[in-house]
Amino acid sequence: FARLLNAVVLSQQVLYGGTSLPMEGLLLNPWDMPLPSQLLLQDTGVFVEKLEGATLPWALSAEDFEKSWLPRSHVDRADGATSLCLEVLCPRTLPRGSRFGQELLL
Repeated sequence: FARLLNAVVLSQQVLYGGTSLPMEGLLLNPWDMPLPSQLLLQDTGVFVEKLEGATLPWALSAEDFEKSWLPRSHVDRADGATSLCLEVLCPRTLPRGSRFGQELLL
């Protein structure tokens, strides 16, 4: 059921844009707080990272971290074992018509 729900939410985000936040938990800061001033939620994809605990082929690479607008230390990023959390319970934002979101649906 969770995969179906995730696909429905993701498809709505691709069609209309938007943010999905889980109903449980507590958000301590505005969701767009870490974005640089030139980026807006309406046109920027925002995801939470997930530590996988093992090296995976889809994990974020060192190059992905280097290209990020939010640089982090090499110790903090767990090269080869960190991925984007794409589960329905992970907060995320996708702009309307997001190409990345479309690829996730396929």
